[in-house]
Amino acid sequence: MKPLTWLDLRLMLSRQPAVAALLGIIVALSGVLMAHPPQTQDANLSMAIDPARVIAAQRSFRGTLIAPSALAAAQQAVLEAAASQRLTIGPVDYVQEVDPAGNFITASMRLPLTGSYADIRHFVDAALSSQPAMSIRHLSLQREAADGMVVLNATLTVQFLVGEAIR
Repeated sequence: MKPLTWLDLRLMLSRQPAVAALLGIIVALSGVLMAHPPQTQDANLSMAIDPARVIAAQRSFRGTLIAPSALAAAQQAVLEAAASQRLTIGPVDYVQEVDPAGNFITASMRLPLTGSYADIRHFVDAALSSQPAMSIRHLSLQREAADGMVVLNATLTVQFLVGEAIR
């Protein structure tokens, strides 16, 4: 196959003026677009931080925090939810850490459980729906078969966000 030369291109374009016009328009538009690239909206958005939205987001976050006086009751409610699902609860470890940047406390419970998959699943659903300031930070499942029954050993790290509400 013979390479396309400038003369061949001129002859093709002179025989088909519509294709030549379309090619000319494409070249002109691409030149205009290359000369004036569109501005990204990310730069405009980062420059315009709305203080009212920041305050509203902080108030919303603070609204999900539980009061320090309610922490023990919330932790007890989680333990009762596990017991109501026929789960065996092992030794529970409690840890509290202060988040100085966010001005709140993270209270964690390491909760070893033993039971069926369905019971653990129902416990997790019930605990998360009843405690809006709680999250599951870690979940580990280990399956064991004993006497023809399948038993799960689960270790959950449940975390509560504790703080005072904005006044």
